Amino acid sequence: MPALSDAESWAYETFATVDLGDARRTRRLVAVAAALARSPAGAVAAAVQAPAGREAAFRFLASEQFDVCDLGDGITDATLRRCSGTTFCAVDSASISLSDEARSRDVGGVGSWRNRGRGLHAITMVAAGDNGAPVGILGPQWWARTERTPPGSYRSHRSLQTETRFVVHALQRVEDRRRALGVDTKLWFQLDRGFDAWPVFQLARDLGLLMTVRSATDRKVRTRRGSGYLRATARRAPRLGIFTVRVPERADRPARTATLALRSTEVNLQLPVGGTRAESAPVTVVYAEEERYLGPDRLRWILLTTAKVTKLAEAYAVVLGYTTRWLIEDLHRAWKRGWMNVEKTQLRRRNSLCKWATLHLALAARALRLARLARSEPHRASTDEFTQTEIHAILLLRTRAKPGERPPPSLSEIVLLLAELGGYDRYSKKPAGATVIGRGLERIASLAQGLELLGDTKK
Repeated sequence: MPALSDAESWAYETFATVDLGDARRTRRLVAVAAALARSPAGAVAAAVQAPAGREAAFRFLASEQFDVCDLGDGITDATLRRCSGTTFCAVDSASISLSDEARSRDVGGVGSWRNRGRGLHAITMVAAGDNGAPVGILGPQWWARTERTPPGSYRSHRSLQTETRFVVHALQRVEDRRRALGVDTKLWFQLDRGFDAWPVFQLARDLGLLMTVRSATDRKVRTRRGSGYLRATARRAPRLGIFTVRVPERADRPARTATLALRSTEVNLQLPVGGTRAESAPVTVVYAEEERYLGPDRLRWILLTTAKVTKLAEAYAVVLGYTTRWLIEDLHRAWKRGWMNVEKTQLRRRNSLCKWATLHLALAARALRLARLARSEPHRASTDEFTQTEIHAILLLRTRAKPGERPPPSLSEIVLLLAELGGYDRYSKKPAGATVIGRGLERIASLAQGLELLGDTKK
């Protein structure tokens, strides 16, 4: 993929091919995204410093000539063009909470209605290669909860009225874009148990999607031996072998290396659509259970996948793909409360809010990519992801080394120096994350731009 370099280059590579119906709008999109990359902030006024550029940014976001779906499709297309081979697509729901005491913003309810939280909801996706590093985001699907569900009116077969409806729409939209572009990549969607619902499996069956969903409920299945229930069938499945996975640190647990036993079998999943109607879909069950650990957070996954699994390597690929879901949790953390603080925005119209938050999400993916690449490919050349001026800015601020005094360091070393500029402690047991790397990118942006201008004046 093209090198992700300074703010202008990143914005151009990410957004220059977005079709908003007018080339001038695309140019303005690149300019607004570059300004955000130089100075990430929730408020437009804090991100875009120049008065003229700030006014243009407000007009761009408020424009009714295009909506956030057009922007999302363009970002999806740009990401898909950078993908190759098998691409893992982590899918999850998210919400942004916004201050709205006067209830005058075009948003809806967030969280419990009793708490009167206000904001917007989204289905977000991040695409990652086999090295676990994000390639980019796929356009989010936005909506607002504006009506309460009457007590006692919810039924499980009405899940199309919940966020399941929006994840189905988002998956179908991405697949439609992939087919329209004709890109040679295989998307493997990874969904958590919140999307263990019949419309998701129905869509995967009808469109032939490669998908893995973590099971949330027990249900009836059919096998070659007859009918039974999912969990019992998974536990009795043939054992294929064991493998290890690194469990990341969380607030309630330290990091650890987990040893999982893998079992797999094929079943016909029974999908109760309504009170009198049922459908079925063929899936492979991969059962992963952690051994030699009895803590409350012991890993025990029943993964339902449309991929074929007959041996340990294929079952391992299913579990490895599902672990990319942790990417999207890191992405949301950097996006909402890391260095970007998208929830601080003061925009009021829903269309403007969604456009602005989508740009923040794309920028957060860049910082997360650097964090992951520094771990998976530490000896990679730093020039693959940074321009020379960015490297010079990092070395100058962190080591006082002037341009040309030392050869470019490796990617892991330059990312470590960048993270330290963002407040990271290199003696920490936890690796540098997207938040501190993003803060480092913010610190070097102005200096890198100055070095670039200084170099131009000497030519």
